[in-house]
Amino acid sequence: MALRLVLLLAVLTEIDLSVGSPTSLNRQKRSDDTGPLGVVVEHLTQQVISLKQQAEVFKTEFVALQTRAASLEKTVAFYAGNSNDKIPTALSGTVILDTAFTNVGNGYDTSTGVFTAPVSGLYDFQAVFMQREFSGNDIYAAIYINERAVAGGVADGNGAWDQASIRAIVHVTAGQKVALKNKSNRAVNFYGHEYTRFSGFLIKAD
Repeated sequence: MALRLVLLLAVLTEIDLSVGSPTSLNRQKRSDDTGPLGVVVEHLTQQVISLKQQAEVFKTEFVALQTRAASLEKTVAFYAGNSNDKIPTALSGTVILDTAFTNVGNGYDTSTGVFTAPVSGLYDFQAVFMQREFSGNDIYAAIYINERAVAGGVADGNGAWDQASIRAIVHVTAGQKVALKNKSNRAVNFYGHEYTRFSGFLIKAD
């Protein structure tokens, strides 16, 4: 399609369509326009006009394809952890991981722990978390898109340093917020460093 558009544009650039020029398509009719030559000229004129209209359509489609290709080639990925042993997290609060080891597309904010989707598409999100309490109470966490939980897990509070993992393969619209949140019924402490991590990547853009 792109080659066809280029050829059409190349042909049309050789044709002067300006009003008042000798080759203008809007020229005044002469007495011989009703003859065989006039019929041929009129027919060719209509063909050129049609080709010009097609070229404009192809040009619009070509620009749309370029935009689409750029979107499909876009890479989005993040992988975050925390530099501290303890990650205090409020009830329903976001687990803030302050270190982004990977942040292609700059979607993850280390100050808030929130990933904002730069493009719409199918994403793969994964999280692993470890409880840092010995209270006997389980710790729950979930991956949220805006205010909706899409996947959750639980770390057993009866075991020392119990760990759980979560994964969600979901469609996200550009601008939506994705975060790992505390879903326990209280404020809790997650274990940091390599034991609590949050990551995600774009599988395919819309």
